[in-house]
This record gives sequence, C-alpha cells and structure tokens, in this order.
Amino acid sequence: MNSKRHFAFFIAIFLCALCVFAAQSSLIAQTDCGVVDVMNMPVDPNTFTLVQDFGVPSYRHQGRFHLGEDWYGGRDTSVGQPVRAAATGRVTFASESAWGSDGGVVIIEHQFPDESSAYTMYGHIIATPSMPFPERLVCVTAGQIIGTIADVRPAPHLHFEVRVNNPDIPGPGYLREDPYAGGWRKASKFIQNWQMWLHPAYEWHFFTGEGDARSERGLTNPPLILNDNSLLFLDATGTILRRATEDGRVLWRVQIDPAVSLSGYQGKSYIAFADGRMAEITDIERGRLSETWRVEAQFAGAPILAFDWLIFPTPDNGLVAIAEDRRTILWRLENIPSFTRWHIAGDRVNFVIGLITTEHELIALSGSGALIDRKPLSETASLGSDVDGALLVYSRGGLWRVAVTGEWALIDENLPNGGQHSSIITTSGGRRFLFDGTTLYAYDATLTLLWETPIGAFAGTTELALYDTTLVLTGTDGQMVAINDGGRVCNRLQMYGVPVSQQWRTLGNDGTLRLNIADQMLGINWARFIQACST
Repeated sequence: MNSKRHFAFFIAIFLCALCVFAAQSSLIAQTDCGVVDVMNMPVDPNTFTLVQDFGVPSYRHQGRFHLGEDWYGGRDTSVGQPVRAAATGRVTFASESAWGSDGGVVIIEHQFPDESSAYTMYGHIIATPSMPFPERLVCVTAGQIIGTIADVRPAPHLHFEVRVNNPDIPGPGYLREDPYAGGWRKASKFIQNWQMWLHPAYEWHFFTGEGDARSERGLTNPPLILNDNSLLFLDATGTILRRATEDGRVLWRVQIDPAVSLSGYQGKSYIAFADGRMAEITDIERGRLSETWRVEAQFAGAPILAFDWLIFPTPDNGLVAIAEDRRTILWRLENIPSFTRWHIAGDRVNFVIGLITTEHELIALSGSGALIDRKPLSETASLGSDVDGALLVYSRGGLWRVAVTGEWALIDENLPNGGQHSSIITTSGGRRFLFDGTTLYAYDATLTLLWETPIGAFAGTTELALYDTTLVLTGTDGQMVAINDGGRVCNRLQMYGVPVSQQWRTLGNDGTLRLNIADQMLGINWARFIQACST
C-alpha cells in the first residue's frame, strides 16, 4: 500500500515538473521577441511638446522627482491620439485601470544588441475598440499602436518612462530619491542615443560623466589625443582624470584636485589646476603626475588654445597667457567677461583672438594681449578666419571682416545673415562655407555662389569642419551632417545633446571620427559614414 502511495506521489511530482517545464518553455518562446534594431519616440516630437521633463521636482507632488517625460499634443488634440511602441519587445504589464482615474499603463521589455535590456512604460493611456491594449507576454513591433492618450488631469498627455528595473509595476510616476539611482533613465536621451548606436557607422561609445545634469553640459576642456589615438580627458567637474583606448575602453580613472585644462607640447602631457598649479602627466599608463609647480595666477575655466600658448580666464574677469613651457606668464588683461565662443585667426607670429561673451559682445585681441575692439551684437555670432588671417564675424548683420586696426568691413551685403546658430569655415584657396542655421552655402574666392543645400534647423551652437573634401556640420543639440564638396548630404545622425552642451570632434589617422557632445564620446567609422558620397 505504501509502495502505491509512493508511486502515485512520484507520478504527481513528475507531472508537476512537466507542467513547470512547459510553462517555462512557453514563457521563453514568448520572451523571444527579437532584438531592437530601430527605436523611436512613442509620439511625434514634431507635433507633441515636452511639458514636464525627467527628474524635475513637482510642487503638485511635494517636491518629488518626475520619473518620466510628459508629452502634450495641444489643446483639444491630445485625447485619442495613438501611442506607439518605442521598439520591438515583449509586453510585461498592461492594465487599463492601473492608475485609476488617471488612465492605464503598458510596460514593454526590450532586448538590445549589446545584450542589455530596458523597459519602456506608457502611462495615462486607454484602449479603444480599434486600438486595444496588447495582452501581457505578447510580442509587439516598433511603431505598433498600443493604446491612445486618455482624458486625464491636469491635461491629456502621455507619461513616458524608460527604466532598467520594475518590469511589471506601474509605479508612482514620482519619487523622493534620485530617479537615476533608482533605475530610471531620461527617456528621450535613451532613445536618441540608441538611434545613434544602431547607426551603421557606429563603432563605440562611452560616457564622460556620471549621468547627472552637470555632466550633460559636456567636457569643459577638449580631450587630449595621444599618438596611439587614445584619449586623456577631464570630467565636467574637473576632479576626475581618465584615459580611454583608441576603441573606447576606459583604462583608468584618477581622483584629482579641481583641474581646468589638459594640453600637450613636444610629446608631453600637462594638466593645469584651478589654483594655478601645473603638472606633467609622467606615467600615462597609470595616470601619475609629476611634482606640481605654480604660476602666479588662478584659472576660472578651460583655456583658449593659441598654438602652443594657453590663455586662461581668471576669477577676476581677466585673461592670463601662459607660454609653451607652462611656467612663464606672457601677459595679463583685465575686464574680459565670460565668453562662450573663441577663435584664433592668423599664424603663430601674428594672430588675432576673437571672443563672443555671454552678453553677446565681440572682443578682438592681438596675440600680444592688446585690445583691438569690442562691439555689442544683437545676438551671439560665429567666428572664422579669412584667407590672409583676418578675423571674420558671421553675425545677424552679415559676414564682417575685422582688421587688426579694429575697423569693421561688411564683406558682401548679398550674403545670407548668420547669428546664433551659424558657423563658417574658409579654405586656404579662398572658398567660403556659410551655415546660417538652416542652409549651407558654398562660395568661391570671388564670392560667386557655387551651391546651397538645405540642412534643417539646429538648436544651440554649430561648428563646421573640413576633412579632405567633406564638410562636417555638428550642433550642440546632438546633430551631425556630412556634406561633400558638391553640396550633397552624405549622411546624418542624431545623438543626445542640449543647446548648452559643449562639442568637439577630430578625425584620427585610423579612420575613426571621434565626437563628443554632451556627456558622450563616440567613435564613428568615417569611410562608412560618408559612403553614400563615394558611390
């Protein structure tokens, strides 16, 4: 009798195990929804407006931090607008009553090519007969409609989150603690960056900060490129020195006193501290510094790189120029307010320094530190060099040449106006390329228009660079466009950036374009990026 009971018990255990195995197999099959190969916002950012950003404290919720982004489609137009899956994935939660009178919630799990996973969450949405919620554990595709915007307080909108945990919990929408530390991410930043990392020309990336808002302003000092194409760089606080390999792997990080500058001279690497100390980085493999020495100055920020000199802003609104030996003070100048853009026009023997201040004032200085001119502008402008080394100012009033005597001359009244989002570059042969904020123009040495190409609007500061016969236009809003010498757009990309971000780029001898905007350093395969213009 006992044998029969034991046999029945083991049969029950066996059948239960089969049921568990079958359930697990079914779940595995359901989780295999594919790897993300495209990612977009769930609503159109061109017609919807971001009305409450990620991480913003809310007075309506006792100062708690917002865990997502609120997107609003306009008065009387948001309700009923479709909400789409940001990418391919598996539904881990779907409930029309998850937030009660504040609408329903859908959560989708996504698997990425780097084997990471994340969850997108869509709140304040409802289902309709023609646009129902997807069922839990089913696969959805990128762009698939998963619901519509509900009529919720204070106005109909989509609450959109990206997180790396909590796959099946709607969540509170707000949190007292730091959202990033809790596993939430800025949704639009996450999506824009993945759009970049899925680009065919993408090679590698790393972040230069710790993910906070200060890091997103970018590197205040350009990275230092070493002979092997590895990078030395300071984080946004100036208190961490890092080295990254040529393929984007961070080798080490060293905590240091507040620093403002990295620079190189005759094969040596130097660091400048805010208190006026200087040091050589004597051990590149470990980040060890020599004994420091001091110059009689303090530094308020990153320097102007004037060939081998460093020209630092000082805390008392001045400038101080340090010679190539990193010890000798060449000159000092007072009454120079904070500036947002600078440019060196001319050669080592005779050059002009152009500055655009935060108050939109143009200041022109000689290489010896003498004031040439200062003039108010209606808004910020871009700076460049003429063929003979004179300073060019591309402003809302047109393209101007500033002589070493301080005289201004309008180059041609028929040229398009520049301004806040403009940029300019002149070749040694006299060709001029002007970007007015939306359109790129090419002129020959006689100012005859060769071509014009609509590019689209940029936000923030733009810069032009020329690599062989290909122009690169970058913006602090994260855009980059490559244009050949005939005006054809070869390729473009979008990464995360904000108008106040810094930007930097260089094309290495290894064929990799290194690009830094906001808190991200990218490696881009240059040949692949401009391939469309090679065929």
